[in-house]
Formats: sequence, C-alpha cells, structure tokens
Amino acid sequence: MKTTAFTKTYNRRVVLYLPELELPKGKITAIIGPNGSGKSTFAKILAGIERSDEKKPILSGVKVGYLPQKSFPFRMSTEKNILQNGNDPARARELMHALGIEALAGQSMVTFSPSWTVTTEPLWAGIVRSDALASALEALR
Repeated sequence: MKTTAFTKTYNRRVVLYLPELELPKGKITAIIGPNGSGKSTFAKILAGIERSDEKKPILSGVKVGYLPQKSFPFRMSTEKNILQNGNDPARARELMHALGIEALAGQSMVTFSPSWTVTTEPLWAGIVRSDALASALEALR
C-alpha cells in the first residue's frame, strides 16, 4: 500500500505531515507515537473519514476501515447500525454471528443498555464495541 505525501492542518497549524509512504503488502503495520502526534488523524485520512489539506485521496484501490476508541451507536437496531457502512444484510448477519451478537440484530442499541451497574456496564460496552467493529468491517466490502 502506497500513499501520496499529504498535510493536515487545523486552525492554520500543521498537525500532520507525511511524505510518500509505502507499507508492505500482507503485513500488519503498527502506527505508534505520543498523544497528539497525529495517529488518529492519519487513520481517519486513510479511511476517508477526514480529508487531507490537498483534498484528494491519499490511497487508490485500497479500502481502509476505521474503528474509533469510543463508539456511540445510533438509535436504531444493531443490524442497521452495521449497515450504515454498507448495504449487504447477509454480510451484516455473518459479521453479527462471528462476533456473537446475532441475537441482538433487531434490537435497538439503546433498549438493552444497562442501568449502569458495575456488573453489566462492561457487557454493554462490549456489545457496542462488537457492533462498531462489525460496522467497520462492513465498510471494507
């Protein structure tokens, strides 16, 4: 995977500059750095969620999914949350099955949120993360 050089600025301050970058095919690559160094901005630009200052894609022929640290589901069913990033109900069901959340397909993400007790909150957070992961994977299709 090869990117073109790009820059990202916020309020006239350059927050990220990357020269042309080539990542090895078939390998896992970690992007590491201190807080505020541009890791999330880089991932969002790769996934097309944000644009570089050059206003053009930095990749071609490659799809990149993005899973933020915190996910907030829409007030719709688990399946519809996943389908926000695609239009393949069979694939959405396959992803829900793989992540163990298929029983929640028709339920709204807000109807099974817990009463915020210590024992159930991690379970709900895990469901939200699974839903977000399935949505990111659906975007890669």
